Amino acid sequence: MSTKAQIFSSDFVFAVFIFLLTISIIYYLWVVKLHYIKEEREFEKMSYHAQIASNVWMREGFPKYWNISNIIDLGLQNDKRLNKTKMQMLNEIGYEKVKTLCALDEYELLLRVYDTENKTLFEFGKLEEAKNVVKIKRVGLLESNIVFIDTIVWSK
Repeated sequence: MSTKAQIFSSDFVFAVFIFLLTISIIYYLWVVKLHYIKEEREFEKMSYHAQIASNVWMREGFPKYWNISNIIDLGLQNDKRLNKTKMQMLNEIGYEKVKTLCALDEYELLLRVYDTENKTLFEFGKLEEAKNVVKIKRVGLLESNIVFIDTIVWSK
């Protein structure tokens, strides 16, 4: 009988197989967890920017009665009510500049104002092939009517 060890015994091959399987499972779980953390951070960042953008609609801006030529800080209200004239000027300002004024350079934007019967009163922006979406719903006054203001922010 030989006393030399056999390197490729069935026990050794089985042990290497179990070891490699364990390492593979740990690696897979690590990659999945890193992907989950990355998505979670992106969602938090997008939520933060959506909140900032939704706050823009609820303030007056600067100057108080701004127009296209003198706008410094965007805001859609006057006397705690949405100003229809300011809302309509958004289209004249342009989509890209409004995104910049709302601190949404890396995201897309849709502003929708609608009444209690879900009838759209004003819409600004676009919604297309969205990858990640954050929606913030606020309540405001337009003239003397209660309206809902949706701020939808997404990435492509």
